Amino acid sequence: MLNSSRKSLWARFLGRQTDTVANRKQRRRSFFETLEARQVMAAITGGTGPGGFELANGASTLALWLDSTDIDGNSAPDALAGGSAISTWVDRSGYLRNATLTGGAAPTYVTASVPGNNLPAVAFTAAGNSELTTAFNFDALGANYSVFGVARYTAGAGTTNRIISSETRNWLFGHHGSLDERFYAEGWIHGPAGVGTGTASTAFNVYSGIIGTATVLTANAADPGADFWKNGTLLTDNNLGSSNTIYKPGRIAIGRYGTGNSEASSAEVTELIIIDRNVNEAERRIIENALAAKYNLTIAAAQDVYAGATLVNGNFDFDVFGIGRVNSTNTRLTSGRSGFGIEVASFVEDGDFVTAGHKTVTNSIVSTGLPANVARRFSRSWFVDETDL
Repeated sequence: MLNSSRKSLWARFLGRQTDTVANRKQRRRSFFETLEARQVMAAITGGTGPGGFELANGASTLALWLDSTDIDGNSAPDALAGGSAISTWVDRSGYLRNATLTGGAAPTYVTASVPGNNLPAVAFTAAGNSELTTAFNFDALGANYSVFGVARYTAGAGTTNRIISSETRNWLFGHHGSLDERFYAEGWIHGPAGVGTGTASTAFNVYSGIIGTATVLTANAADPGADFWKNGTLLTDNNLGSSNTIYKPGRIAIGRYGTGNSEASSAEVTELIIIDRNVNEAERRIIENALAAKYNLTIAAAQDVYAGATLVNGNFDFDVFGIGRVNSTNTRLTSGRSGFGIEVASFVEDGDFVTAGHKTVTNSIVSTGLPANVARRFSRSWFVDETDL
């Protein structure tokens, strides 16, 4: 149950927004709000995962969250020098399912990856057989799960094989055989061997997948189905190509496949998210928009529900979250990050979304000139984007 103070914040925002741009189908503007650093605010939106939902507390269905902007998982910018060896990439989900060095040369820290909005990345080399793996076995996931990844090749043929893969299963996500648009779960979901599906791009892309026995994916619970997207563009729908029984990723491996120095890649990885359920269509769009904004990537126009990340609108790229409705069975009504939350009791129309993001990684703390009952506060500028309301 959400705190009533979050509801009042949402009401105040809607009033200001409606007064400013009434009767417009698309309403976009910067929304400036100074939020007091009170415990009640932290309780509302603190600890949320990508897109503003799934609490990162080790008790939600956010099963894994590797984020290259927070290698040590302390929710603060990393103090690492470029080229630093990465032996542990801390899982931000709260479960501490960390990815650690298990063989080969350690991957290294990139302070500012130009193709990734000049944000940090973790760099792997094929020559060094770089690999990080999780000790946790994700075969323990439920029947349905979702995966989001942001990665890219950095070198040419012969050094571009698997990037996001498995230590224990023949499973890969995003890249394989010098091409992207690949998804394999003990059987091809997209990009079968011998078919030129995908490109040899060295650009970052947002890859999204859901798989499982849910009726939205398959008519037969014994034959899991899968959907797979690249930057919001659907590549395959209800695909039944995976294994019927061992379609989960096992122990995650990044940089190569398995324990035998196999299919290593020269690559950069910025984000890997696993959610222990099928996210709905509204949630998927919000997470994809959040990742695209963060890394300055272009999302499919039909899926784009956040305009704040553009240069003309001021590059409000960070901590993007939102609520919205694709249809009556695919909605998200509550969301929030970094002290700002939004919610609505219901959406009347399909296609309605409200999203928000900010542009400053670290806030300055104000401790002077405050009301008597406020010890400190932070000031942050938010871009709030309403689509189709």
